[in-house]
Amino acid sequence: MGTAPENRVAMTAELLIALFVGLSVPVIGAGVALDQGASVRNTRARLRVLVGLGVGRRRLGDCSCRRPKSSPRVA
Repeated sequence: MGTAPENRVAMTAELLIALFVGLSVPVIGAGVALDQGASVRNTRARLRVLVGLGVGRRRLGDCSCRRPKSSPRVA
């Protein structure tokens, strides 16, 4: 289970890229909204809702909360 040793660096790099992109998209979107004339109050409220929906969706779709299938016992 897991990643082969020769692929660990590539997987770590891909994970970090995905994290940075995921963190920057809401911030850039808020900046664009403010630049287009949206109020700070409305932008903050919408950003909170979108982040909350994203976190909720992630938690509901997370497979770590499901019970693992029982594995055969090794004697």
